Amino acid sequence: METIGFLGAGMVYGAYKVYNNKKEKQAKKNDPQLIFPTNDQQDDARVLKIRKRVILGRLVYAMYDRFKGKPVKEYQEWWTKVHYHLVPLESVLTTDELNLYKTELKNERENKYFGVFRRNEGSPSAEAPDWVVAIRGTHIKALADLLNDYKIVVEKLHSSNMIPLLQAVVCRLGAQHGYCNVNVTGHSLGAAAGLLVCRRLALQGCLVEGHFFNPPFATLESMARTCSHVVKHAIEAFPGKGEKLLHAGKRLGKKFLHHVVTDAAVDIERRRQALAEFKTLAEANWSPYLYVNKYDFICSKFLSHFRKAIHGSVDENQKKWYSSVRRGETESFHLFPCAHLVSIEIYQIRPISAHKLWNWMDPHVSYEFMQAKLIPWPLT
Repeated sequence: METIGFLGAGMVYGAYKVYNNKKEKQAKKNDPQLIFPTNDQQDDARVLKIRKRVILGRLVYAMYDRFKGKPVKEYQEWWTKVHYHLVPLESVLTTDELNLYKTELKNERENKYFGVFRRNEGSPSAEAPDWVVAIRGTHIKALADLLNDYKIVVEKLHSSNMIPLLQAVVCRLGAQHGYCNVNVTGHSLGAAAGLLVCRRLALQGCLVEGHFFNPPFATLESMARTCSHVVKHAIEAFPGKGEKLLHAGKRLGKKFLHHVVTDAAVDIERRRQALAEFKTLAEANWSPYLYVNKYDFICSKFLSHFRKAIHGSVDENQKKWYSSVRRGETESFHLFPCAHLVSIEIYQIRPISAHKLWNWMDPHVSYEFMQAKLIPWPLT
């Protein structure tokens, strides 16, 4: 029986691999310039946004294929087809920066997390940005990626050695070419890294346009609250002794959360800083583009997070701007007041397929757009 089970699982996995490879090949054929030919009368804002989304998705896919060690001609096609070329990191940073980030550069050469792209002169894709920093997501066989995924959950992604180099590159591009001419894009882990860096820069008054596919909203605190919620409803389903079980479940849930989060009474300074950052981001009106699949449990919480704006005092709506995870120094890259939310509903083989980048590569996919603001500015 065990042998049959393993064979069945292997067949399912093999079928999924074939299906996923087919979807990626289809994504590569989606040339946005051919699907939506340039025509001044037809190039409305919606078409331009779709074309830009597909272009940026291709650049992220290029980083995946480069890391996987695919032939150069294969992964170069991702960007040459949309009129970009890859720029060496060594040509972006100064000599002092190259020496300062020597260790991080070595790590980047090994893991190939991100690349810098420059739009070719004479490119017909006028809606595409001049400069793009594209960041790949997790590869399941890469231990360093899994470690970074763990850091996302405990809100310590800032301690990853890819973050200082990524921030230095984006800052250098912004200083040399203007922050308005630079876009940052990424998928999954890459979306988290890009959000973290762009959020930091926005706090400094440097606004960088970000486009992030399936950004994770899967922190330790949100997972703990979700689990306790599920346990509560499961206990409520028990007849007879359900009430006693419910009280026991609540006690266990509170005990678990006590170990996960910090008591607010001893965390006043952290809350004060978090609220100040939230208000600064609101004043700056930094609004990243978040591409979220409603069936992707890793990122779908962004939809509920932005569904209801804050009413009344901002200070009283702590969950919108503060994460009380207690595990040393943390950085909540996922909490900010404004966002352009682009959502879809695709679930061929959910939840795995819902998190795939190829969902966003179909220019004709049906989507909903919402410009979300948790608080108005200026505050009254």
